[in-house]
Amino acid sequence: RMLPIREGQARAMLNEAKLEPHLKGFRDSPAVNIDALVAAIEAVANFAAANAHWLESIDVNPIIAHRQSCIAVDALIVPRKL
Repeated sequence: RMLPIREGQARAMLNEAKLEPHLKGFRDSPAVNIDALVAAIEAVANFAAANAHWLESIDVNPIIAHRQSCIAVDALIVPRKL
């Protein structure tokens, strides 16, 4: 997606990726907090858009989602070469 993403686009991206069955509980795993996951995606996208003048790329992988929250385990932020 092109930045900035608008409200609702992060949730639509999750739906397009066909992740809903996994996020709503899968093979005895509890459902995750989809709102927290959407908020994390939007926060990274907003950060990238606000810092586009110096930011080459950003990679957040993996994000682990739980019932109450989600956490980014690793992230790589690459600045533009001046």
